[in-house]
Amino acid sequence: MKRILSGFLAVLMMTACGTCLQIGGAAADERTLWATVSNGNTHLLPGDYAKAVKDFGRGKMVENFTYTDWAWKNDYVSSRIDLITLDKAIPGAKLVTADLVSRDGAVISKDNVAATYLRAINTLSYNYPGIDYDVFDIITRDTEKDLAAGEIHEAWVSIYIPEDAKAGTYTTTVSVVSEGKTVAKFNYSVEVVDLTLPDSTEFETYLDLWTYPYASNRHYSGQTTEEYFDFVTPGKQDTNPMSYYYVNLDEKYQAGLESELALYAKAGGDTITTTLVEDPWNSRYPCPCPSMVKWVKHKDGTFSYDYTDFDYWVELNMKYGIDDRINMFFHAGVGWGFVYYDEATGKVSNSGGGQPGSENWYKIGRDFLTDLIAHLEEKGWFDIACIYMDERGLEVTKHMISLASLVKNSEGKTLKVGGAVNAGEVFEVMPDLYDVTIWENAVPENIEELAEERRANGQLTNIYTCGAGKMANTCPPAEAAYAVYHSYSKNADGILRWALNKYDYDPLHAEIHDVCYPGDCYLIYPDESDSETMQAMSTPRYEKLCEGMRDVEKMRILSEINSEFEQYVGDAIASLGKNDNVTEVGRMRARILSMSRAAIALEDDLYTDVKEGAWYEQAVRFAIINGFMNGVSSTRFDPNGSMTRAMF
Repeated sequence: MKRILSGFLAVLMMTACGTCLQIGGAAADERTLWATVSNGNTHLLPGDYAKAVKDFGRGKMVENFTYTDWAWKNDYVSSRIDLITLDKAIPGAKLVTADLVSRDGAVISKDNVAATYLRAINTLSYNYPGIDYDVFDIITRDTEKDLAAGEIHEAWVSIYIPEDAKAGTYTTTVSVVSEGKTVAKFNYSVEVVDLTLPDSTEFETYLDLWTYPYASNRHYSGQTTEEYFDFVTPGKQDTNPMSYYYVNLDEKYQAGLESELALYAKAGGDTITTTLVEDPWNSRYPCPCPSMVKWVKHKDGTFSYDYTDFDYWVELNMKYGIDDRINMFFHAGVGWGFVYYDEATGKVSNSGGGQPGSENWYKIGRDFLTDLIAHLEEKGWFDIACIYMDERGLEVTKHMISLASLVKNSEGKTLKVGGAVNAGEVFEVMPDLYDVTIWENAVPENIEELAEERRANGQLTNIYTCGAGKMANTCPPAEAAYAVYHSYSKNADGILRWALNKYDYDPLHAEIHDVCYPGDCYLIYPDESDSETMQAMSTPRYEKLCEGMRDVEKMRILSEINSEFEQYVGDAIASLGKNDNVTEVGRMRARILSMSRAAIALEDDLYTDVKEGAWYEQAVRFAIINGFMNGVSSTRFDPNGSMTRAMF
């Protein structure tokens, strides 16, 4: 059967189709394990071993030793390798990488390939007793491991494509070698598109991950929560911040903080989380949040403020390019109010603070903001500073806006005010809030228009997730990428997630929290507490968050190429939500690849036989942008050629 290709192109203008690629795998010569490589968008749990072995044996799960993916320049490709050992252990299984080599001989050094083992974490949460199993959630730095018999073992492979890499299709291998013998080899094919991502610190999508440096310091100190925060009543939640007023950030644990900030910057982090009062979230046990500003009440009744920790933390963030916003959590009706050292009594006290709206609250708050603003101006940080609240109601929010309006800087400006909100009642004062971050389940129907209007006024509108949604360690990792797509589809400026690193108890062995959902408190993990290097470790869900941030940036760039691409990007993102989140992530990435290829082909006029103004020109563009066809060579599309059965 043959048809004229140009005729088929005309049909494409009126129809859309999907494609499906199925890749088979090959079994190892000696059956010591089942093995497969995938995109890591879903979980294979350690407890799934018996079922996995049966599924492989029955052909329900297929071994796959080939992985195909794509990337721009200054971009990453990630994948997960599953190794299901049978009745024999595999000692000293080393992950061995190789250079990436293109068809024309270009080389990307294996130094850009990281292949390390994943470590399982328990998901017990006291408030969710039904969730108590292991999940592979820690991307370690271990390249060698004894693979015990009868278990699932996993590795994570991350490939960085340098900015100066040549475009083209590259191949490489990742091998598992034990006692000098290759027990599994995975073949990778990576298409490098001739487009370049900006550095993550320049991403337009706003990313706010709340960070908790005291939790990190506590972990590396080797002390228990009770010891480090000097709880009055060890082991009980009903402690108070008078017991940790003297806790300060310690430079000897700075390497741990820096490695966590490096991961935050990799995702495109924008916001610095700071505290102006003791434990403004009233988070208490097992991981409270001391104030970064220490208050002292003098005998004459006046206050002074020590900004040592505040300045140290802000400057450390800025070192990694995290400098768009300083969100400052203040006394907003939760926690312990205004905690200070009282010179008259020689003790730490929190008396006299009052609730938001009280006369005392206004007086003390106004005096503090006067001093804070002077300090921010001195440091050059006033314009990026914002008083912030977490899920406060309308009345408290009104009082915070009112308080901020009472104090102006040397130029007559007041501090910005913002908050994460989960109730529509707060929308009443939205015009007075610089940053409004709305819970994903409370997003109003007019969010697209609302965000556009606020953006025109120089204000931010974001969407946040927390709890069981989209980034808990029990969720498919792809849902982290979906959360970024979802924000973009709503025309929001970006996303917020609680939290990056609020470590509790013994974070490397069990992610246990008294209240929160497993994985809710941290997207990354610290090093062993006695480590000299103190290097934080990423997770599959965090890597997928990074992937989502990069994908949205690609869509922004593509939409700016011309009005035609803006339309196709708009159509793609508007179609989000038709399937489950994992399917949607795969579908969106396929669309982005098609549009990326098309951007190169169309903008560079690669096809010499597609004449401007020809009747088939728009059909050709439609076919290329949607990934239906890419021509018969790098320079010819052959619109008047014959179409074979395979092409059809």
